[in-house]
Amino acid sequence: MQISPRIVLFANTDWYLFNFRLALARHIRDELEAQVFVACPDGPYRATLESEGFQWIPVRMGRQSLNPAPDLIAAVKFGRALRRVQPDLVHNFTLKSILIGSLGARLAGVPRIVNAVTGLGSLFSTSKASYAVPRLLLTGFFRWTFRSPRIRTIFQNQQDLLRLASSPRHQAACRLIPGSGVDPVRFSPAATPPARPVLILASRLLKDKGIQDFCEAATRIKAELPDTAFWVAGSIDTGSPGSFSADEIETLKAQYPMVDFLGHREDMPDLYRQAAIAVLPSRYGEGVPRSLLEAAASGLPLVAADGDGVVPIVQEGRNGHRVPPGNPAALAQALLKLLNSPETMTRFGRESRAILLAGFAQKRVLDATIAVYGELGFPAPSGRQEP
Repeated sequence: MQISPRIVLFANTDWYLFNFRLALARHIRDELEAQVFVACPDGPYRATLESEGFQWIPVRMGRQSLNPAPDLIAAVKFGRALRRVQPDLVHNFTLKSILIGSLGARLAGVPRIVNAVTGLGSLFSTSKASYAVPRLLLTGFFRWTFRSPRIRTIFQNQQDLLRLASSPRHQAACRLIPGSGVDPVRFSPAATPPARPVLILASRLLKDKGIQDFCEAATRIKAELPDTAFWVAGSIDTGSPGSFSADEIETLKAQYPMVDFLGHREDMPDLYRQAAIAVLPSRYGEGVPRSLLEAAASGLPLVAADGDGVVPIVQEGRNGHRVPPGNPAALAQALLKLLNSPETMTRFGRESRAILLAGFAQKRVLDATIAVYGELGFPAPSGRQEP
């Protein structure tokens, strides 16, 4: 008797799979009738993923190091695990997982590989000399994958695609799917406007996300509009070399007492419904920022630092403003301009929701992703036989 096709979803944290790809895993299980395995380091969301019926494949990987040697070792070990599972397709998310997952899948003879570039991160957004060689090696690695007929690479914005796939031959193996999809029912506008203006920044507490720029802008805004509240929702990411430390966050709290650091929150839909404007002054190499997509679904106007991944969701003068990265004064000016015009805020919020529904809603992203699987012939009944 034939058994169902198998797919492995591989990411650098269990939180990523839970927060960004749970809907995809459920869709593959329920609609494609495939067995879903989740590969990631152990963490607090592993049990939740397993409770959904997804089998866990343990992976040990270091997220901070730029040394490729540990990643090659991790790829070999991951390949061994894949040989035991014998998946029909492996879908890798984020840069380091793409490297480890692609190599491991090739070693294991997996017939189909999909790589999802969810942004180029600090590796491509910084000018640090130490990043030059890893950036060059990673670019070469991607161009190697583009030559394989059994690999497809998904990008979230056009500029990232062009940066890594410069030739038409390479681009033929790439697909553009903006964002990871947002459920517009779960993230929906508030029935009434908030009682006070709340500016919300939802992000991991990485230095390149513009947390300090937001704090400095808050000082300027508070001087003119003292009733304004400022929220930062997100936690320290100890696995990232660009994260604030706990001591550094305490220093920010003392220096900017008008900003409330809320920590990790599971109630983001409710927080967005209490907010007036969503802010993301990121200098990070974003794909299409999930926080801005969720805020747009919630009917909020958006203000963000200009960047390749921001352009698709923050349309200047229609649903928000884009400002120069690393410029707290410009950020404060754009926010004050909106706060002083309630009619514009209402119009921008309405347009944010319309833009989200037109191009970034969860069903569109799921359908587009499954179409990429279909290009590689998945799902197809597995040739393996049950014992």
